[in-house]
Amino acid sequence: MAEKGLLPSVTTAIRILEIISVTATVSGSLFIITANLQERITNKFLKLSDQLITWISVSNVSYGLIRFIMFIIKMNFPGALSFQLRIQVYMIFNFTFISYNLWLCTWLCVYMCLKILNLQKRFYITLQNVLSAISPWIPILSLRGSLLLSLPFFWHSSGKTQAGKLTGNCSQNASVVQDLKKSLLSAYVIYGIVSSLAFLILSTSALSIIISLCRHMKNMKDNAEGLRSASVKIHVHAVKNILSLLSLNIFMFVSAILALIKFSKTYIMHACAIATYIGLVLSPVILIKAKSNLSLNLIAGNAILNKALRDVLKNCLCSQCK
Repeated sequence: MAEKGLLPSVTTAIRILEIISVTATVSGSLFIITANLQERITNKFLKLSDQLITWISVSNVSYGLIRFIMFIIKMNFPGALSFQLRIQVYMIFNFTFISYNLWLCTWLCVYMCLKILNLQKRFYITLQNVLSAISPWIPILSLRGSLLLSLPFFWHSSGKTQAGKLTGNCSQNASVVQDLKKSLLSAYVIYGIVSSLAFLILSTSALSIIISLCRHMKNMKDNAEGLRSASVKIHVHAVKNILSLLSLNIFMFVSAILALIKFSKTYIMHACAIATYIGLVLSPVILIKAKSNLSLNLIAGNAILNKALRDVLKNCLCSQCK
């Protein structure tokens, strides 16, 4: 049965696009997880940046599996989940996922910034040590905070659906609706403030690396090898990674907010869900010569993942030649 307000052909196209995007995202993320786990087992150590990249990938896989399970249930057991329950599940997981990934990306960018800039001031050295010390707790604390931030949207979607069924006293109904609007506004403000803080830290990290890169290139302008030096390449790649992560998180954040505002319209919710996955699979085309796939972007900027990818491709080529 087609979704309300959508033509069967449009519904089918949406489902196909969703399956393709989920498959691409989960495949790239599983590769990252496998490569980093092998590195951890071999060397008994994994850098903080690799740990954060792994947790971002775990988050992507988890969210993809949840969406896949929801899709299977909906296709095979259409009456198992009511519209209200589907909205609630969508809200809680979507907003938790976006906030969680946003903060993991933020910590990753801060760590990259501190390592690349190699700041020797006591504050920055202390910050590096603190990040390394609390690294096992960063994913747990980020997930817990994201879940707490997303709970108000879960209750709001339930209350708003029930408010549409109110009958009887008009003034009482108006009061209930007004209370729901106030609670939603509070949830918006809190979620927006926390997300804005993460975006600010991300932007500051990117700006710091860009300024450092400009100074570095200025100091080496008389050196023929300046623009091709390893240091410059590291700076440029870090800037691309951070700006790519920042753009993706803004893209997914806007999609989630739009879905919340227009959650009663099925086609908008589907569009926003798919936009989230497209944001994971494809980077916004704003970076010159940047990678277009987030998973490949993380792989290209990481020595462990780069080596693992080359080994996989080499084995594939060798097997084809036999």
